[in-house]
Amino acid sequence: ASGTITLKPAATIQMVNGGSVVITAAFTDQFGAAKVGSAITAQITAGRNLQSTATSLVTDADGKVSFTVTDANATSTTLSDTVTFTGGAGAGNTVTINYVSAMTASSMTVSPSAVSNDTAAKAADLGPIDSSGTASAGADTLTATVKDANGVAIAGLPVTLTLPANVSLKSTSTLVAYTSASGVASWSVYTTKAGTYAFTFTGGGLTKTSYGKWSAGAARVVSVTAGASTTSGA
Repeated sequence: ASGTITLKPAATIQMVNGGSVVITAAFTDQFGAAKVGSAITAQITAGRNLQSTATSLVTDADGKVSFTVTDANATSTTLSDTVTFTGGAGAGNTVTINYVSAMTASSMTVSPSAVSNDTAAKAADLGPIDSSGTASAGADTLTATVKDANGVAIAGLPVTLTLPANVSLKSTSTLVAYTSASGVASWSVYTTKAGTYAFTFTGGGLTKTSYGKWSAGAARVVSVTAGASTTSGA
């Protein structure tokens, strides 16, 4: 019954006050095989977002469970949370989240983007708009990844998306999104009007603009994700 628990993003992470992050725990047995269908609990056992009741989870086909921590007490004088996973054997079942008032990113990379220094003339092709069905039903992906000075992805960083005219945000998204464990924040947006559009991402002291274009034919939806890294001067 012994085994290993692998946590992502890490056993200790930083997050901006009021942020949100998804923590993934992967469970394997003593032979390194994924423990599928195992009952796991996740709970904030100490800190400013203390939970009185654990959350019940079951490992998926890859032996993984995911647990979302959202800071609901950003004004608390307590500056950390401890998240504990139980039900699987092995060490490393605790994650410490340290809250800070702000984080500075060293790089931001956005996609789709034809080049590092994107321009409207070099806008990435997002395909035709979809004139049939519901405009918001389709999806194209935009990404923006933020990293620190050591090239490490920053989790829980708020990134704001500024939308151009004629592009709408899907109801499942909000303009301010928090980066995932991989440093990625996500949005979904759509348009019914062909053309070239500028999407601006702001977070961690950086601002990056990505250009995409839809051709006439069919309303396409764009999903925007905060992703990898380009320097602030880009």
